[in-house]
Amino acid sequence: MKPWSVNPFALAELMEGAPPDGADAEALAGFLTKVYQVADLATLFDGSGGAPARLDLFRAVAEAVRDPQNLDDVLASHAAKQLIDLYGKDVVARVLPFIVPVANAVLDAQDPVGTYRVGAWRTVDQITVDGPSWRDPVQGAIADCYLVSAMIAIAWSLPAPWQARIAQTQARRSGAGVPFAFYRGASGVDWRAPVRTTIPVSTRGHPLYTRSSQREEAWPALLEKAFVVKLQGLESEPTPVDYRAIGAVGVEPQIAARMLAGGHARTRVNVTGSPADRLSAHVRKLTDERGVTRVPVMAWTFDGTHDTGGLGWRKTGLFHHHAYAVLGLYREDERDYVVLRNPYGNSLFRPDGCAVGPWNPGPGAHGDAVVTLNTNGVIAIGVQWFNRCMRKMGWLEPVSPGHA
Repeated sequence: MKPWSVNPFALAELMEGAPPDGADAEALAGFLTKVYQVADLATLFDGSGGAPARLDLFRAVAEAVRDPQNLDDVLASHAAKQLIDLYGKDVVARVLPFIVPVANAVLDAQDPVGTYRVGAWRTVDQITVDGPSWRDPVQGAIADCYLVSAMIAIAWSLPAPWQARIAQTQARRSGAGVPFAFYRGASGVDWRAPVRTTIPVSTRGHPLYTRSSQREEAWPALLEKAFVVKLQGLESEPTPVDYRAIGAVGVEPQIAARMLAGGHARTRVNVTGSPADRLSAHVRKLTDERGVTRVPVMAWTFDGTHDTGGLGWRKTGLFHHHAYAVLGLYREDERDYVVLRNPYGNSLFRPDGCAVGPWNPGPGAHGDAVVTLNTNGVIAIGVQWFNRCMRKMGWLEPVSPGHA
């Protein structure tokens, strides 16, 4: 499996600075076109005039550098020089430690000779603000949409058990840090390897990796940090190389969800047979009477537009090889839609194929009674787009209704 796509908003933040707060779709599009120096966003995501998409140039560097190398050696590579010609050496140097394993990249407060400091550790106080919510997790500068989409889907479909789990986490906080639970099959829950309550921030003070949409809240960032420690088998603070590595392992979302919440992981691949076999029909089987997914469900797109009959980013606004949390099904003006949340926390929706909302499923054990579409990364796309563009979907079946 190829690595997941990197977050274009987070890369742009590294290159230029954070996008404007509360930006609408038009402002976000303007921010991205300015940072990536493209006439329109289709050039960034789909390519133009036979030229590769700009983001594919970043991916080419990631594919060319598999083993840790010093920053100067990566900058001297042919793939990196293509980016340097476009954006300059200093800008590319800021981005590289998040897409390739830069051996001498550090997060330490000190900057000894021979290292390249990309940020620092910042101590955080509040693990949650008003409890953990499905709206909280926002993906950062590494390609771990599989993990962030799993966080979102679990908090959406299993809100009470997940809130109880994070409360347990806070209750177990000690001088050694905060332990997060990871499931390990029949042997139960592993609460070991607590992580210090510090998160990586850039030299501008912005979170580098997964963060919460609420600025003072840290549970998504600390959970991602614990996931890095778990996957990498660490006994100390993770490095930028360790963080980047979890985006390169090719884990699928339902596997990450199983690690976070237990239960049984299931998958379904995209099919072109009868309507009853298509992915949206299987989403319906996983929803309650309100159309809300009753178990954590994630779906992810094809790697490019050739598998979707040319239905690419320009038409749909869906990002290539990217995982989304599936929130449910919605009907508006006699059309059926699948409601998704993008881990990027932003989505540039297409009015001709997306619902306007709001979505009002009503109160229940899962999800929210009212969801505002086209904000916070939430979009509702037509079922035809969902069936054509999603390569696969995965979900988690809890062991019991109260299990998380």
